Amino acid sequence: MAWRIHDNVVRGEIDNRMKGRVTGRVWLDGMAKPVKLTLDGNACPDLAGCLLKFKNPLKTVSMRKDGSLHPIQRGQIGDLTASRKVRVFDVPLEEALEMIRRKEKPPEHMANCLYLEWFSEFNGRVVIESADYELEISAPEWRLTAKEDEARAKQAAEGFGFFMQKLSEAVEKHKRGQRDPEEEWDEHDYEKLMKESDARNEKYRELLEKYGDSDEAEKKIAKEMGWTRELTPEEAEEESRRIEEINAACEVALNEPEPEPDPATEGKDWIRTEDGDIKHPLQHRCFESAVRFWKECDKLGFENR
Repeated sequence: MAWRIHDNVVRGEIDNRMKGRVTGRVWLDGMAKPVKLTLDGNACPDLAGCLLKFKNPLKTVSMRKDGSLHPIQRGQIGDLTASRKVRVFDVPLEEALEMIRRKEKPPEHMANCLYLEWFSEFNGRVVIESADYELEISAPEWRLTAKEDEARAKQAAEGFGFFMQKLSEAVEKHKRGQRDPEEEWDEHDYEKLMKESDARNEKYRELLEKYGDSDEAEKKIAKEMGWTRELTPEEAEEESRRIEEINAACEVALNEPEPEPDPATEGKDWIRTEDGDIKHPLQHRCFESAVRFWKECDKLGFENR
């Protein structure tokens, strides 16, 4: 599992003015001394050759007391950039959630995001990601050539690939193997299933966080997860035919009116909300409770925690 410490960061500095080496210090809430970075490689072109200083203007979260983030981070860089594109809401998160609840689309815009990723000998993958930090970037003392940037990207991909290999090994370790479907399961089978599921979920989450949810990202994720393989011409033709049939069936289904729920089960299996939507009572109560808790946290000044 990757370490994501952006909420714990108070301030920090990343120095790539020496080509091939990234050093730095990161002050974290709950740690008396800053974490020191000594990493092989170069930052992305926008930070290569520069000294970056950053500060978190939001309320910070203290590091877990049982945490084991090593005070000396040695290893190699991943992607270090201050210009990663992310979507940011133009309204407070609470208001955005209310709009989503009303099936409205909150206003948003694309913004630059600080994204610092490295692969530590002690802690594996570590990520700092935020569009809220205050940044100060020096003029570059040198710039990457096209060939050097290609080598940098390859090195970052290799680091992430090694991290994915570790997660894949965790999946394989907990695989149950082929079993007779008629064979009865025992508690060990169910435990192994849960561990395999957790390992797969962790791998998928890391891939989604790394690549995002674009069409190109979906292809990368599917390949890493082992969901795709090369099809023979016959299989490709059959797959194309099957997709056409599914699309046709979906089109028919979309044009059909939604069935009305059974009036006899109202209040037990379904309710109609103030907006006219049909929800399961438990689902509706959970959502309403979450909104109330969020508002209470906001009143108590915990909105940024």
